[in-house]
Amino acid sequence: RASLLNQALCCLKLGDSVDPKEGLQHFRSAEAAADELLQRHGNALLEEPLLFSAPQSIPELQTMLRRVSGANETWQAKAYFRRGSARERLQYMAAALEDYEAALQIEPGDKIITKQLHALRNRQRKTELKPEKMFAGILQRERMEREKEEAAADLAARKQRREERLKAEAQATSS
Repeated sequence: RASLLNQALCCLKLGDSVDPKEGLQHFRSAEAAADELLQRHGNALLEEPLLFSAPQSIPELQTMLRRVSGANETWQAKAYFRRGSARERLQYMAAALEDYEAALQIEPGDKIITKQLHALRNRQRKTELKPEKMFAGILQRERMEREKEEAAADLAARKQRREERLKAEAQATSS
């Protein structure tokens, strides 16, 4: 567990220390390390109370026993927080928000998690108010694709007209 947590943290720090394009790969690595940790050692989001339903698997039983005993492990909060940090830097705001909320459920008094969660929510509210910024990349790609298609269609039409003109000239000279 510790090695994957450290790997995620190192990748986050490396991503912050290099230029943004290179940093994306480090943030993806941090997300993957935290993801692997949570998958390998029990991805308990603490969303639904397991006390109302019978556990369907051993991991669910372990999670329920941890909840009942109050033994939520801090490594889970760290893993969710680090994955959330990576996702936030990758601009996956909704996923980052879910991770921060899961981390806060495990460690409700953590000031750093609370601070990041509030900052992300504020940034998300500002973005929601400006959909043109949120969809700017998509709109730009669509515009570029449309321009390429129009240019290709225009070129094809010009070629067709030229071929027709050349055929007409060839017929006129042969007659």
